[in-house]
Amino acid sequence: MAIEKVRGIVINEYKSKESDKVLILFTKEMGKISAYAKGARKPKSKYAIAQLFTYADFVLFASKDFHSVTQIDIIENFNKIRNDYELICYSNYFLEIIDKTSFENSLEEDILLLLLKVLSALNSGKYKSDFIRAVFELKFASISGYEPEVINCTICGISLLESEKNHFSKEGCICTNCMKNPHETAIISYSTLYAIKYVISSDVKNILNFKLDDKVLEEFKKASEIVMKNIDIEIKSRAFL
Repeated sequence: MAIEKVRGIVINEYKSKESDKVLILFTKEMGKISAYAKGARKPKSKYAIAQLFTYADFVLFASKDFHSVTQIDIIENFNKIRNDYELICYSNYFLEIIDKTSFENSLEEDILLLLLKVLSALNSGKYKSDFIRAVFELKFASISGYEPEVINCTICGISLLESEKNHFSKEGCICTNCMKNPHETAIISYSTLYAIKYVISSDVKNILNFKLDDKVLEEFKKASEIVMKNIDIEIKSRAFL
C-alpha cells in the first residue's frame, strides 16, 4: 500500500453504490487509471468537485488492486465548456475517443497534452469548434500511428505538394493517375494539404496557430474524418456533433 500523487483529467465516471463514483483518470504519471471516490455524488462531499473535464492533482491511496482518492487540488475546471451544450458535445467526443483507445497504466503524455490543448481552446472561445475537432482528429491519428502521407502519392510516390487537386484517402494522398476508388476519398487542394502537413508535424502547443478560409476548412474537415476511419471503434458521442 502507498500514497501516490498524479496530475490528470477525469475522462469518464461511473456511479458506485448509493453515493460513490469510480473516476477514470488520464494522468501524466500513470496513463489511464481508475480511482474510487467515496461519497463523490453527495453535493457536500469534498470529492464532489471531481467531475468530467476536471484537471487536477490527485492524491491516491494505492493498493494492489485499486486506487482511492484522498485529496483533489483543482488546476482547471473548464467552466465555459460546462455551461455550453455545443462545447460539452465536442469535449465528450474527445474524451470518449481517448477513453476507448487508451489502455490502463500505459503512459501517453502526448495524448494528454493534446487533450488539454483542445479543451483549453474550446474553453477560450477563440476558435471554431469544428476547426478544433479536425485538428484534434488529425493530430490524434498521427500520434496513434496513423499519420497520413501528405507529400507523395501513397501508391507511386510522386510528389504532390504543388498539385492543385489531390485525392485524399485514410492512408494519405493519391495522385490522379493512381486513383481507382474515388468514392472512398475526398478531393483537397494544396492549401489543405499544407494545413494537414502543419498539424501532423508541429508540436502540440502550436497546432492551432494557423487560420483557414471557409473552403479550405471544409476540405480540412473532410480529410480529418477520413483519417479517423483508421481508428476502428464506435464513438457514440459523434452522433451529437
